[in-house]
Amino acid sequence: MVKTLEIASFFDEGVLKDPQTVFYNQMEWKEKVATSEQLENDYLYCKNAGDKFIKSPTFANFALRAVVGHSNEGHCSFRGTRYPNTTLNDIFTSDVVGGEKSLETLLEQNKSILRSVAQIIYEAATTDQPALSLEEHVDILGEPLWSVVEPLAFLKGFAFGGMFDNYNLRKIAEYKYGINLGGGYCFKTDMDILSSLGIDISELARADFSSYDFLNGIPAPQRREIFERVGLIERLPEIDFSEILSVDDFFESCSQITGPRFSYEYIREAKGDGVSDDTAVSIAPFLDFCFKNNSPLHYKSLKAGAEMADFVDTICKFAPYYTANGLDEDFAGLANHLFLKRVREDKYYAERMGINKGILEKRLAKEGDEFALIPKDELVDFIALSKNPYKEPIHSSARYFTLTVPTVNKVSYVREQQTALMLSILAKHGIIRDKSAIPKISLDYEIGFHRYPATNFYERLRDLSEIVMKGCYASGINDFWEEENRKRKDALIIAKEA
Repeated sequence: MVKTLEIASFFDEGVLKDPQTVFYNQMEWKEKVATSEQLENDYLYCKNAGDKFIKSPTFANFALRAVVGHSNEGHCSFRGTRYPNTTLNDIFTSDVVGGEKSLETLLEQNKSILRSVAQIIYEAATTDQPALSLEEHVDILGEPLWSVVEPLAFLKGFAFGGMFDNYNLRKIAEYKYGINLGGGYCFKTDMDILSSLGIDISELARADFSSYDFLNGIPAPQRREIFERVGLIERLPEIDFSEILSVDDFFESCSQITGPRFSYEYIREAKGDGVSDDTAVSIAPFLDFCFKNNSPLHYKSLKAGAEMADFVDTICKFAPYYTANGLDEDFAGLANHLFLKRVREDKYYAERMGINKGILEKRLAKEGDEFALIPKDELVDFIALSKNPYKEPIHSSARYFTLTVPTVNKVSYVREQQTALMLSILAKHGIIRDKSAIPKISLDYEIGFHRYPATNFYERLRDLSEIVMKGCYASGINDFWEEENRKRKDALIIAKEA
């Protein structure tokens, strides 16, 4: 504690109270923000590549987010030069897309999308409506991106998609399987204090502090306390779901963060291999394999829920609403809350859904109500199954999920192809019998910015499905990652010998 107070005092009473130090820190910090000309050049690059992605007003703004990522990482037109302090705010306050009016338009659009998703969750949990869709979001053929035909399957998929970034669950998976996932939390961050201290945004996200090396040797909880003491970060209040009866109630419980001084930033606590969004979303259909439901629509609904949660995780980074756990996770909390409320209040609902209320309540007494839709152990197992392979992240941004893929007789895209891969695997296991409902498969493409081959991804999903089908998570996952660790050690030996 003494060390924490000493370091907090060093920042608060030393660095921040020295005008000259603050001036030079802010000057250096701003030099790591890309110029308007650089941002415009990359934006034009992204627009010129637009024919490779689905056409939809919703996804037009993904190019803007891509520019931020390119700037932060030195990709594409930035040619290796990183600008780690560029934010989406910088794009809108530059000449790239038209200033404050465009910013307000984006915020209103994201606000509308998030409310639509919340309404879908609400209707899926409270009605027996047979089909739900986010109609204004269409693919290149004009078809809805998400059509949910089985509400409960959709809710389960969303619960998983919204929870696989939960750091507390990741830590359980790490302990259970001896793997290293890493993770962190999001905080309201004072950008004025951040720049005055001379800490780059990327340092927070990577837990790699080049500005103050001594921070790297401090345990993450203690480092977080230091940041809180100097006013750099603030944890937003948790949502009390017992008070939530409607969509409006939920959004009234969210926090507002007004820029440009304040931002919602990810603070990494530990480094690790991470969870592959593509893998997690693609294995979501196996959450319900034990029911032996033969309908492809059932499994597509599970995957659609996970996809939508991942979509929310993208757009909630720049929206009028913020929560302690991120909107993807708290939307999952909303789904759990509304589902459990209905099970407890509607005596016929549980019977229709094949839910044994006695067994469910006994499990929840041990695990907590937040695991109503998916058991805690199953969430942990599927998070472990979704770990990235060593030094080969399989991660499609929301934009790369919409990358077009030529197939026989039509143009498809990555998201649809990944659905087709899982449906074909389910069919091979004999779970799905109607193979005519499975789209044509192409493996002639690469996944995400790191260009992971689709053929390798298919093999990976097939191996993971074998683990799930056998039902031996402990031995199966351990064997899978032991082989992964062997490959890692071999790679290190080869690197040293070279």
